[in-house]
Amino acid sequence: MKFYFLNFSVAATTSVRLAFAVAAMTLLAYSCQTAPEYITYTTIRATLSEPVITEIDTIYPTQIYRYPQLHNMDNIAAQDSLNRMFRLADYEALQADTQYDSVRLVDSVIYSELGYFYSSEWIEVSYLNDELISYNGMLEYSGGAHPSYELYKARTIALNTLRPIPLHDLFIGDYKSFFREQVVASKQLAQFVSNGVIEANEWGNVCNDILDALLQHVDTVSTTANMLVSDTTLSILQVDFRDFGCPEFMRNVIEVRIPYHELAPYINPKGYLRKFLK
Repeated sequence: MKFYFLNFSVAATTSVRLAFAVAAMTLLAYSCQTAPEYITYTTIRATLSEPVITEIDTIYPTQIYRYPQLHNMDNIAAQDSLNRMFRLADYEALQADTQYDSVRLVDSVIYSELGYFYSSEWIEVSYLNDELISYNGMLEYSGGAHPSYELYKARTIALNTLRPIPLHDLFIGDYKSFFREQVVASKQLAQFVSNGVIEANEWGNVCNDILDALLQHVDTVSTTANMLVSDTTLSILQVDFRDFGCPEFMRNVIEVRIPYHELAPYINPKGYLRKFLK
């Protein structure tokens, strides 16, 4: 099973780099704290033995891998398939690789201590029950003055098929209009407008082509590829503005979180989200 993702590189300023770091940490903080008997995380820190020499420093680049492994699931076949897909690196293989000076298992990483050159790849599970799993991830390369980022698509898949769950299995009624309203009202969208990332017209509205593209994206999405499930909210991810006339260095994510009590009128009572109906 392939882990699909969206690719985009960023020739970033410090502020853009910080924005992406905040976005990454926000998505990490959003994850459901699933009991350790069902899911654990492996974090590997591998430091290269060949340094990068700059005008002001000598740096030994570091690679970080953080990924989940599932345990004690009833569906063993799904568990094994997901664990193979989630596994980002082989700890023993990295230890045996002579290009690395140090390979360690760590509990956490302080990115400000990694210097100017590092790469970090992680996958985070936001929700897991006996029917579905929801997860997302990010690959970051600091690259010195020109870092790059790749935002993995969020995925919500059924454990019995290991395929994305169709929206009609989750929602009923005119849920697309409801999602559109949530995106339009997003504080993040308003912030991008106020910061000049998305230009507004003379009446102060978001330029029509960008807004139409965002709304069309909600209309045409056929799976949960841009959504994350958690214990309390559904998160809609509107990803990548580069095709909508925005500056090349700003390729952003709008994340709209909807509490289930607001989403309740649209939740399919026979679907995968039925447990969130009160």
